Amino acid sequence: RVRICLAFCSMVAAFVAGAGTSASLLWFRFAPGLRAEQGLLSALLEGSLQTSNARLHEHLLRKNVRMRAEVADCRTSYEQMAQRLEDNRTAGGVLETRGAGAMAREGPQKRAFVTAAGSSALEGLAGVAALAGMLRRLSDYPLVLLSAVPADQPEMRRALQRLGVRVLPPHARAPVGDFQRLQAWALTEYERVIWIDSDSVVYRSLDWLFDRPGMWAMRQRADCRSGAAKPSSALMVLTPSAADYEDMATLANTSGTELADDRSIIVRHFAETRKTPINLLNDIEASPGHCLGAIATPYINTDGSGVPGSWSTPSFVHRSGGWGPADGHYSNICFSYDLTRQKYYVGASILNACHFNPLASYWRGLFCEVVASAGIRGVQDIDNFCDDSCYFFGRGSGCGGLINATLTYPEYVARTKGMPELEIGA
Repeated sequence: RVRICLAFCSMVAAFVAGAGTSASLLWFRFAPGLRAEQGLLSALLEGSLQTSNARLHEHLLRKNVRMRAEVADCRTSYEQMAQRLEDNRTAGGVLETRGAGAMAREGPQKRAFVTAAGSSALEGLAGVAALAGMLRRLSDYPLVLLSAVPADQPEMRRALQRLGVRVLPPHARAPVGDFQRLQAWALTEYERVIWIDSDSVVYRSLDWLFDRPGMWAMRQRADCRSGAAKPSSALMVLTPSAADYEDMATLANTSGTELADDRSIIVRHFAETRKTPINLLNDIEASPGHCLGAIATPYINTDGSGVPGSWSTPSFVHRSGGWGPADGHYSNICFSYDLTRQKYYVGASILNACHFNPLASYWRGLFCEVVASAGIRGVQDIDNFCDDSCYFFGRGSGCGGLINATLTYPEYVARTKGMPELEIGA
């Protein structure tokens, strides 16, 4: 038994010795390679970190250079603006800064938009305020208002002042009657002016029109036919001239009923006295609102067909249009805050017709923005118009009752005739 135990212990000892010897041999065999790989890995890691640090350092240097350049540009711009302000102050000039998209303009203004309120009442001035809001966004040139603002409209006066509107009294020798637009020729302090009716929408910039030589006007399109040859006085670009104004004012005062409005006077003067044609804008540049669905789109496919959809809104739209004749009582229901003319009864449904006109929302948004900024409150018609609950749903006192978001299916399919609220029982 003792021999067996000694033999077993010898075997265990031999095994342990052999394993140790093998492990030693393995270590001496592979250790140099492992050390080399470890050294290589450390070198690679250290090189990668050095490369990354170098790249990061280079990026930070470039960014620092850019930031220094931007700071220098800002400092230069600030110094230039300060110098221009000082120059204008000492020279008695005017430097006006405008809203989004507009540039600072120095010195006497050589170009301007000109308009007049349809009346001195609040509704007429409301159209001017909305128009001023549009031009503030879309133009680099001021708006001149040839109308007096009544003393009982202090909020509207402040609103126009904030929008940069220059208010001038009517010309001292202005002819009596529908001849307001003739006064644009008397503004000889400007090199070029654009007359623009206040019951309109400017949807895209019209500044390019100042650069067109000669006189240009919107086409008169009572029947919406493309290529109409008669000019409209709702939008005109012209060069002011005291001689032109005096000739046309004289003609207006002596023509009697033959030439009853300024458009007739202008056409006669340029045809017979100046012998100069009045150039006509195309329909995508300017059009009456009742012709919006009849304007060819400039957005055309490669096969020559127009791109489907609504792609033909003009830069300038005169009046929104409405129920009845193009020049009737409802010819401008949507560029106005008068909800009574917008309400339309068809079958069992009561609608606001302007909810179906996309430019109505555009005009309303700008008008109500001006109203809010000027703090105009307490005029019930304006408060109701600018209140979403009243405008869209007819909810609230003074809103005239609920309105429907759409008409019934049978009413639409049957093309049911309707009429404005004011015509019911008339």
